[in-house]
Amino acid sequence: MVKMKKTTMQRTLALMTAALTAVTLTGCGKGGGQKGSTLEISFDNSYSAQKIETDNYDIGGFFSAGDKLVMIGFDQDYKSQTMLYDPASSALTPLELEYAKQATDERMIDVMGIFASKDGGINVIYSDYTVDENWEFLTQVYYMESYDSSMKLTGGRDITEHFPENTYYYNLMADSSGNVYAIANDDEGMQYISVRNSDFEEIGIAELDVEWIDSVFCGKDGSVYASGYSNMGGQIFGKIDPESLLMEEVDVDGIPEYYNGVFAGSGDYDFYFYDSQSVSGVKLADGICEEVVNWINSDFSGDYVNSVAALPDGRFLTSMYNSEYDGSTLWLMEERSPEELENMEIISLATLYSDTNLMDAVCEYNRANDDIRIVVKDYSSEVTDEEWEASIDNFSKDMTSGKVADIICTQGLNFESYANKGMFVDLYSLMEQDPEFKREDYLENFFKSLEYKDQLQRISFSYYIETIAGKTEYVGDKMGITPQEFIDLLKNVPKDMDPFPNMTKSSALYSMCMGNMGTFIDTVNATCHFDDPQFIEFLELCNTYPADDSIDYDNMSEDDWTLYWQAEEMAFRNDTALLKQVYIDAPRMMHTVLMGDFATEDVTFIGFPTSSEEGNGGVFNPSFNIAVSSQSKYQEQIWEFIKYMLSEEYQKTLEWTFPVHKGALRSMMDETVNTKEEYDKYYYLGNEEFDIGYPTQEEMDRLMTYLEGISQSAFYDVSVYEIIDEEAGMFFSGDQTAEQAASMIQSRVSLYLSEQS
Repeated sequence: MVKMKKTTMQRTLALMTAALTAVTLTGCGKGGGQKGSTLEISFDNSYSAQKIETDNYDIGGFFSAGDKLVMIGFDQDYKSQTMLYDPASSALTPLELEYAKQATDERMIDVMGIFASKDGGINVIYSDYTVDENWEFLTQVYYMESYDSSMKLTGGRDITEHFPENTYYYNLMADSSGNVYAIANDDEGMQYISVRNSDFEEIGIAELDVEWIDSVFCGKDGSVYASGYSNMGGQIFGKIDPESLLMEEVDVDGIPEYYNGVFAGSGDYDFYFYDSQSVSGVKLADGICEEVVNWINSDFSGDYVNSVAALPDGRFLTSMYNSEYDGSTLWLMEERSPEELENMEIISLATLYSDTNLMDAVCEYNRANDDIRIVVKDYSSEVTDEEWEASIDNFSKDMTSGKVADIICTQGLNFESYANKGMFVDLYSLMEQDPEFKREDYLENFFKSLEYKDQLQRISFSYYIETIAGKTEYVGDKMGITPQEFIDLLKNVPKDMDPFPNMTKSSALYSMCMGNMGTFIDTVNATCHFDDPQFIEFLELCNTYPADDSIDYDNMSEDDWTLYWQAEEMAFRNDTALLKQVYIDAPRMMHTVLMGDFATEDVTFIGFPTSSEEGNGGVFNPSFNIAVSSQSKYQEQIWEFIKYMLSEEYQKTLEWTFPVHKGALRSMMDETVNTKEEYDKYYYLGNEEFDIGYPTQEEMDRLMTYLEGISQSAFYDVSVYEIIDEEAGMFFSGDQTAEQAASMIQSRVSLYLSEQS
């Protein structure tokens, strides 16, 4: 899993870097030219969805039961629930399981698995247990019940003797012979597939050459397949031989490199994969895997998919995680007709990579409109991780040849370069034309922080903030300190205190540059001032910190690692570190920073050093930015999309990100103060628990004042950061002086800015 995260990070960085090369636009500009998107975009594999009410039932998975589906999960009280879905009538009804009726407050009976029987019925495996006040098991019983195809009970028996102690079974399914396959995990960390007969007696074990088995499933022909993470890296799936219990890997063109699940097929498909982008069907006879359902084209964000099941008639039943409560939503999906698609107007949106918040916004808009839709072209989804550089090339080629979408997600783009060529609409003009829109209802300083040449050519709907904080007794009470004041502060750190915990040369440089680029770069006039004595002093100060490889993380013992992180997390309480780079994306975090990290309200948010006389040094980090093409004929409709996302109604639904609408922001803060759950009082640093109490109104007022005082958004031009990192690195290694490094940075960044202007 670590490899996956690293690959994603590297891929995103390269996407952002290489996209900066597309700077010469054709087929667009201020005035003239053909109106409307010129980007070809697919609306294939689009499904409509009908919501099936579940009473906030949390669905864990689907299981076949003849011509019906059984769903297991939990209700709002976390009690095990089982439902029966009839595709013919779309009826969803509770399944009354006899053994489960014996459950009490002291005796928990959970459905741990369901598998089909040969006669079209089901077998249900229960975990029946009691616990003491510390949730230690007192008794543990396993029981199996059998139901026929009409869901009438036909028998039941205790099967505890067939369960080894301290072994957990899940993902139960049965093959065409009636044998049961279940993934087993024991207390020693071993994982395997246990094969059992219809009485649940073990008859064999399939040990797969994978690090982790994530599913076992039955194909359309009754054969058994398994999926997991290979010891060699990546995901694999294969067919399990019923005699040898060995898995033979299946190699089919088009299988997603990483996927979230696999399930039984229907129609022409033997089985299906699903990931965050789509559902793909596998035709073994043809050796192909092809997209069947495109989530975004079907008004869903694939990141929220819990489970999927195929119905015999080509429809799909899909369970989606619902962020508004701890439960699921259930949807019946049916392919849209050609007539429906022909009459739709398409607004195109281009992005280098998907942002969950943006995809959610698109889905919300599309569900609310029948005759017009936003359709997304995510360039990163068109290639595998090994080929991701091709997505950068494809994006650049489209942009430079005039194939411009109606909406462009500007994350990863050299925004200023495109803005200089008249590519984007000034959104202030759309706001002014709408008498219903009131800018005073919003954090106008947030809009202002996104301006370029006094125009709002990009916009975001939410953000988090970053700043630098320290105890007032050590840093004073001034917010928005100058670069020189910041340098003086770091030169006069009290004895036995670190400036920042575990600061290195490069991390110090990044922290100092984070909110300070406006001091050294003028993006409007495409000039820079890195040869300024102040920047040279920054470099010299950073060089006083340890090298990046001064701590050997890889060879730390578990105990050393625990002590290391505990010391870092406790540094501000214990006065062993002066400054903390603070990340706040929810009102409650203001309280946890003050009373959790520092254990006092006497904390000053000094901010990042800045030469600007405006603002308090804090920085907005927008969730994502979008711009509207000046060529689009759908500017009015896109404004309605933007206005909806800025509406108080929608802004109140945001989680772990701050609203732009002040009313929604105050509502979020009020809820933070008025909601007092016992567990919210506790804060953990290392192995210690602290009772920090609940957020107060005074803290929320302080946060609101701070948000209203921020004047800048984070500067993220990867190419500039790379130049600074390369040249500063040569200074840190002794290959050049600070003055030489600053001169090289000045020369290279100047050239870069002139090329982009």
